[in-house]
Order: sequence, then C-alpha cells, then structure tokens
Amino acid sequence: MPTVENPSAAQYERELISARTKEGMAQRKVDGWAGGRPAGRPRVLDEDVRGQIVAAHTAGRGWSAIARELNDAQVPTARGGATWHPSTVQAVARGSSR
Repeated sequence: MPTVENPSAAQYERELISARTKEGMAQRKVDGWAGGRPAGRPRVLDEDVRGQIVAAHTAGRGWSAIARELNDAQVPTARGGATWHPSTVQAVARGSSR
C-alpha cells in the first residue's frame, strides 16, 4: 500500500473534490435535474394487448393459457421481454381495472 508523504496535501485534495462535487450538484439542481436514473426500464404495453388479455380471461381462459397464447404469438411484454408468465398476465389484467 503506498504511503502519503504529506497527509495534509491528500486532505486538501479531498476537500477540493468535495467542494467541486457539491457545486456541480447544486448547479444541476438549479437546472432542474432531479437526480439519479429512472428506476427500471419503461413499461409500455399496447392497449390492444391489455384488452386481449382481459377479454380472454373474461371468456374463461386461465392465466397460464393466456400466457401460452401470448408467447406462441411472440407478443413482447411491457418491458420488451419475450416470455409471458401467468403472474404477469394476471398483473396486467388486474392493473387494467384500476
């Protein structure tokens, strides 16, 4: 491990970095930046798919059967995935009633 010959120089550099970081963050806040990244990927599901799920379940098909149908038709999920799961289909259907 390297040793620091002048610990006060290292402390001074840390303080400079801290001050520059705080100034930069304050400026970004003034510019309207809320901070951080958006959580997760955007969830965009075509309303036709949502309607198809609700209609299929209303017609009496189970969540697993609907998921199989969507997978066979290669319908992408809300996050762009390729595989529908029964719990995902159920969540989409329940979310549409809110």
